[in-house]
Amino acid sequence: MNTTSSHLSYQRLRVWDLPTRIFHIALILSVTTAWFSQEFWGESMQWHHWNGLFLLSILLTRIGWGFVGSTTARFSHFVPTPKRLWRYLKGDHSAAPEVGHNPLGALSVLLILVLLLLMTVSGLFADDDFIFSGPLRYLLDYDLALTVTDWHRTGYTAVLGLILLHLGAILWYTLRGKGLVLPMISGEALLPHALTPEPPLHFVSSWWALLLWLLFALPIFWFLG
Repeated sequence: MNTTSSHLSYQRLRVWDLPTRIFHIALILSVTTAWFSQEFWGESMQWHHWNGLFLLSILLTRIGWGFVGSTTARFSHFVPTPKRLWRYLKGDHSAAPEVGHNPLGALSVLLILVLLLLMTVSGLFADDDFIFSGPLRYLLDYDLALTVTDWHRTGYTAVLGLILLHLGAILWYTLRGKGLVLPMISGEALLPHALTPEPPLHFVSSWWALLLWLLFALPIFWFLG
């Protein structure tokens, strides 16, 4: 669909693939469930455990998809080099990709992925000394397990802070007229023809993402569930 506004010709362009959009929704639900299961479900920590395994499976899938997925999902597309990041910070917005994450957004995404991965992995070794111990707790001595448990809790606080910062940035862009939420839901964005990516964006079949998730999820739940 083409429209004209302020003497610019616009087009509706597919930007995000379905697996990336599903990952965002699943991540929000999983992080929220992790908090509720810890804070309100008391002895039902088994839900916290299963949710943590699911979160680990989708994180590993997203990392894998960052190498083999569609153009805008790939790390090579949106992760900035130090030189490109510095140019962007100095106000040169040509250093950002035509579509997808800008350099600062890319760093936020990477930090959230790394912190969530550390949090979920540390949870496998955690021991609250009361209700629950992770499936790999037996590999650590008592004192180290308690230390890892502290890392697990601290990591979640850091993740919440980053997520709030991320949401704040989305709100700031929305108030400036650059909506980011609807494109992530629909997969499409309204962009000037001048920003048409060259070469065109490549989209990988969603079935490959499902297969990738199964390759991670099945052994995770089989051996750690």
